[in-house]
Amino acid sequence: MNHFQAIFALALSACLGLAGPAAGAIPENFAPGDYLKPSVCPANYMADVALACVAKKLDSAACLAAGFDFKQGPPPVCVADPAKAPKAACKAISSYAATVNGSGADATCAYERVNPSSAAGDYIGDCFHVKGVPPGTGLAGDRMYFVSGQRNIDGDNDRELTLVPGHLQFFPTLGCLADAGTPVKAQASQLIEAGASRQGYSYGFLTMPYKYFPKDRSFIVGAPVGAYLGWRYGQAGSGTMVALALTLGQVKGETVDPTKLDANKQPTVTGTTDVPALSAAVGVMFDVLKSPRGKPFKAGLFFGRDTVSAEPTIRYRYNRKNWLAVQLGYDFTDN
Repeated sequence: MNHFQAIFALALSACLGLAGPAAGAIPENFAPGDYLKPSVCPANYMADVALACVAKKLDSAACLAAGFDFKQGPPPVCVADPAKAPKAACKAISSYAATVNGSGADATCAYERVNPSSAAGDYIGDCFHVKGVPPGTGLAGDRMYFVSGQRNIDGDNDRELTLVPGHLQFFPTLGCLADAGTPVKAQASQLIEAGASRQGYSYGFLTMPYKYFPKDRSFIVGAPVGAYLGWRYGQAGSGTMVALALTLGQVKGETVDPTKLDANKQPTVTGTTDVPALSAAVGVMFDVLKSPRGKPFKAGLFFGRDTVSAEPTIRYRYNRKNWLAVQLGYDFTDN
C-alpha cells in the first residue's frame, strides 16, 4: 500500500481542514471526575458556592439592561430574582450525557458515554490517543499508543490489545508508527469508554445514490457501488474519516448518429441507453451508529467525476463534470 499511501497523504492534507474540533469537544485529558460540580449558568449569571446561578458583578447600566435589580449598597450589588434564577448545569462534553445528582452545594455531575463503539474492530496498525486513563491498565494520559497485537475476548465482542508507545507520521506517507517502549495490555472497550481517539487506515464499500451537478443545478439518482480507503480520526461511534473512493455504475446516456447533424450542427440523437461509468471521488465520512455493538455504517459527502468510454455513437451529458454526492457505506475494518 506504500505507493497509494503517498498519493493518499497528499489528498488527505487538502481535506483534513473540513472537519475541525466541534464545540464541546472532549478535552485532551478528559476524565468525568474533573467535572464533579455543576458550574454552567446562562449569560449574566454565575454559579455561587451553593451552586446556584446568581447575577454577575455588573455595573448599574449592565445590571438593569439584563433585567436585574441594582442596589446601591454599600456595597453596590446586582441582584437577580431568586425565583427566576436557573439552576447551575453540568459542563457539556461531546459524546457524553450529563445529569445532575443531588441539589445545592451537594450537587454532582454524572457523565455517561452515549456514542459507543461501532463494532469490536480490527485495530492492528492503528494508534490510540489516550486521554482519560482506563483504570488498571498502566497507560499514561495524553499519550499516543500503537496497536501491535490483538486477541479476541468476550465471545469475539471485544479485543485485548497489545499497545506500545507510538506516533503519527504525515510525510512522506501517512501512517501510525511504533516507538520503543514496554508493551501494555488493555481492552478496546476500556479505551473507547475512556474517550480515547482512534487513528488509522480504514476501508470498505459504499454507494452514492444521489449526485448533484452544481454547474447544471441538476440531480441524478443511481446505485453505483465501489470501494474506499480512508484515514479515520476521532472517537469510535462519532469519528470522522477522509477517504478516496472508486465506484462503478450505470448512467443514462444518449445514442447519436454522427453522420447526421441537427440544426445546431450536433449529432442527431437517436435514442437512450445505459452506459457503464467509472467514478473517482474524495470526501468526508462520519460514523452514524448510536447503539453499542451495532453494524459500522458510515454516511458522508463526496466530490467527484463520472467517466464513460469515448464512443462516437454514445453521448453522456455529465461526462467528466464535477458533482457532489451523498454517500452510504460499510466499514470492513470495524467489523
